[in-house]
Amino acid sequence: MESREPSVEPQRPPRPPLSQRVAAWAGILAVPTIWMIQLLISVMLIATTCAGGVQQRNALSWPAVEIAVRGASALAFAIALACTVFAWRAWRAAAHAAHAYAHQNDGDHGKHRFLTLCGAMVSAGFTAGLVFTASVMIAASPTQLCEPFR
Repeated sequence: MESREPSVEPQRPPRPPLSQRVAAWAGILAVPTIWMIQLLISVMLIATTCAGGVQQRNALSWPAVEIAVRGASALAFAIALACTVFAWRAWRAAAHAAHAYAHQNDGDHGKHRFLTLCGAMVSAGFTAGLVFTASVMIAASPTQLCEPFR
């Protein structure tokens, strides 16, 4: 009778948690979408108020447009910032996990780490872009904002 030793298979490291995968994709997809929606809302409000390059009598007043643009920008910034923080935390956790399982030569954690890094960088870049475009729309005078719609 042969004595067999139990085969010891190396255990695969656990899959990255769902929250980290969601955070990576939220950083890649959600923040650029939030920026685009904020930009479209702001431009639409300004364009309808400045049809033909001059403020229309029956359009929203400038104070109302400014409040709406500031509100949309503040809401978009808060959501984008939350997604950015979520993505950066996921990247840090993925980097820690990739380092912990580096000895097992597992490609899944390396790929996931790269994806979370992309999500963190994209979300940070688009959040900065959102701040820039919102500050331009808030700081510019009504005549400067109406000029492109002539």
